[in-house]
Amino acid sequence: MNQQKDYIQLIYRLLVGLLGIGFLYVIWPYISSVLLMLVFAFLFTTVLLPSVDALERKIRNRGLSVLAVTIGLITAISIFIGSFATNLADQAGDFSQRLETESFMDDFNTFIDNTKAKLPSFVLGESDAQDPAEKLNDIMGGLMSKLLTFAGALGGFVFNMIMVIIFTIILLLNYHQFKKTLVSFIPNKFFEVGLRLIFNIEQQVSNYLRGQFLAATSVAIMSIVGLYILNFFGANLTLV
Repeated sequence: MNQQKDYIQLIYRLLVGLLGIGFLYVIWPYISSVLLMLVFAFLFTTVLLPSVDALERKIRNRGLSVLAVTIGLITAISIFIGSFATNLADQAGDFSQRLETESFMDDFNTFIDNTKAKLPSFVLGESDAQDPAEKLNDIMGGLMSKLLTFAGALGGFVFNMIMVIIFTIILLLNYHQFKKTLVSFIPNKFFEVGLRLIFNIEQQVSNYLRGQFLAATSVAIMSIVGLYILNFFGANLTLV
């Protein structure tokens, strides 16, 4: 009798599991973007949590601590995206103006003719009747259209970034309450092991992400300093 009950429970759990998997498969296209936002929000939370906790110990107000750290994060992201977009737009405008000048086209055609004259005939193959300058204009036209498409996609990225920041603020405000709720589900037999495991995972993820962020920041700073040094000696290079 007990064995029959075990089989019934096993079949019941199997059916419930299959129904759960099927339901998840149906709703996955609708919730995948939200889950991805939550993952990024958790990663941001693990990076910003030590700063929020340290500031909270000083000012005794978690809301203000979260607000200050979040404003700093938004400011850093805005400065980075704004400087990148501004430099990209300036460089694209300057290059477009250079393409419209006759001297640039003449120099470009001369360069192409000289290059073709120095290459052997079997490398050139069949000659193309289209003017090299016109071909360059066509290529740049396609590039500009792709840049416009990128600008349209940037709006969706900004919206997703705003939602990630909102989720991050919620997690930072209630992180310790969420952690207590999660710990309460651990049985007493595995309470100490589970608590240590959660703490180790939290520390490892936080340290790894902060290390990667510091490494990327140091590379960016050294690149910018190197470009400024080269420009100081007349290299005339740009950041974009």
